[in-house]
Amino acid sequence: MIYYMHFVPSPNELTKETIDSVIPAMKVGAYSGRVLYEEILIVLFMRLATCLRHHPEDFEEYIHAWSYWKRMIM
Repeated sequence: MIYYMHFVPSPNELTKETIDSVIPAMKVGAYSGRVLYEEILIVLFMRLATCLRHHPEDFEEYIHAWSYWKRMIM
């Protein structure tokens, strides 16, 4: 799974630019482009479930992030 999403403290900051800026430091190798962004959607899905339980006030922000990343890979 992609551990570099731990560098993003809030869904508002989960942008392509943010992710692309931490990729070199994480040395993810073959991960790039669409594959990378598809994995972000997987992690976002898990965060949506966790958010409902632990931070329900952030759920709307995560839904916006979900829509943003779905547009990225479509």
